[in-house]
Amino acid sequence: MSSTNRKSERREADFYATPAWTVHRLLEALELPGGVWFEPCAGEGDIVNAVNSKRQDARWCLHELRKECAPALRRCNHVEQARFGSILDSHDLPQADVCITNPPFTIAQEILEHLIGRYEHLIFLQRVNWCAGPRADLFRKLKPSLYVLPNRPSFTGGSTDSIEYGWWIFDGKGQISILNDTPIKERSQKNLDRTTISAVDRQLQKENRTGGESETETKRENEHEHEYEQETEIKYDNEQGDDNMAGLPRALAQQVGDARVTGSGNYIQHGNYIFLIKKWFFMLSPQKEQCVIIEFAVVDAQKKTVHEGTKVITVEPNGIGSDCSEVVNWDGPGKLSAAGNSRAPVLGLFGFNENEIDAAKVIETLDTCLSDAQPAAGMLISCSTAPREKRTKPGEFITARNWGCVARPGTGANAPDLVAARLAALKVSAPKAVALARQHLGLSAFDESTVAQPAPAPAPAAAAAPAGFGFAGAEAALPPPPAPTAAAAPPAPPAVDPFAGWMKHPTAPGYWYQGQIVKSETDLMAGR
Repeated sequence: MSSTNRKSERREADFYATPAWTVHRLLEALELPGGVWFEPCAGEGDIVNAVNSKRQDARWCLHELRKECAPALRRCNHVEQARFGSILDSHDLPQADVCITNPPFTIAQEILEHLIGRYEHLIFLQRVNWCAGPRADLFRKLKPSLYVLPNRPSFTGGSTDSIEYGWWIFDGKGQISILNDTPIKERSQKNLDRTTISAVDRQLQKENRTGGESETETKRENEHEHEYEQETEIKYDNEQGDDNMAGLPRALAQQVGDARVTGSGNYIQHGNYIFLIKKWFFMLSPQKEQCVIIEFAVVDAQKKTVHEGTKVITVEPNGIGSDCSEVVNWDGPGKLSAAGNSRAPVLGLFGFNENEIDAAKVIETLDTCLSDAQPAAGMLISCSTAPREKRTKPGEFITARNWGCVARPGTGANAPDLVAARLAALKVSAPKAVALARQHLGLSAFDESTVAQPAPAPAPAAAAAPAGFGFAGAEAALPPPPAPTAAAAPPAPPAVDPFAGWMKHPTAPGYWYQGQIVKSETDLMAGR
């Protein structure tokens, strides 16, 4: 919405980005509840990003006319639903605690009449004189309050608009307030580095294409509703090398830094866990989908009872000594939660406070974890699950995970010498590393023979502490092997386990993977 240069051609769909500072002034003056917030004319998410930069208790439902805004909206945090099409044609509007928008001026009154009476807190950014002329009778009836912006905004990135603006609050109180002045330096700042975001969108589109736009990609870009909480499905690339494990691309790293933890996910049964990190890496699938993957061994698992609505559920947790994984797919159905889901284990492992850690520190830490040095390998992290209902599909639930700190790296159970000892044991077998981790935590002994594992490789005499987090070097040798018994006839060679060294694929039944390689169960049984 803009009245500047009224003689010039207006932008397509009357789209004018909302300056972040206009939202910040409103939030300073008006107390609004947390919970679900609805943006019916979301554009590229400027209001969403401005709110999220000041508070973390808003979960978003979005509606936008133009499908080409989907890439930008995918990069907004705390979004649970996004739909596309004319808001005036939508009669299945979400329930929300707050509805806030900067609607296209040409249809603002129609949108107001479509939404009025549906939301306790209904807020429009419009011209101060919006109440005059043909709308006078309507405004006399509605008696909205007006929070005036004393500084004229610029909706074009150039000169300021030709008229004053304010936030119209349809509360029936009919009050007028003047918001605080905004320094010119703040008014000159671009919204969340919009130029960079557009460049990121173009780069990701380029990376996701090998020539022309595939039917799958076209469908993904034109989804009418993004179900952010769906289970992620990936296929590993048989041809990928170690180059894909070097780290997270810069564009995605920045999103992780700016994100908030969402807590959604899959692949782990309900329970309270302590995991041993085996590997933490980034890779591309054959479909060029970008994934962050953490492979774990289960050190401890406690059964818990959870409630999905009125349904009481008690399931067996993942078994102690078993393997499991966290897979965050940046291009799959849960892509809009990917940044928050990639961020969460970082905060958990290091015990970072969500509201105190800055984006740069999160990016640096995740980069280090994903590096070829794998400094987080051998460390312990806790995880507790909880059911989370899909807002767009009431009655359906996902398994949300809350990551926690067992001990900060370099201290307690994650002290350098203990991590080094677990790494050395991990080179022998995962169950041996799990048994040692339980010993470090003072837990009951674990019978390694209960978990099928590949034949052990020769154990190194000592292992150095992982580098990357500023640890001093440390060595920790495994116990020496038992002395040989008297000579005896050699036993028959053991049967070869075709699955030795392979892990079950987390999303494709009947398939197993090792590093970047995927094989079917049939091929493994046949020795292929």
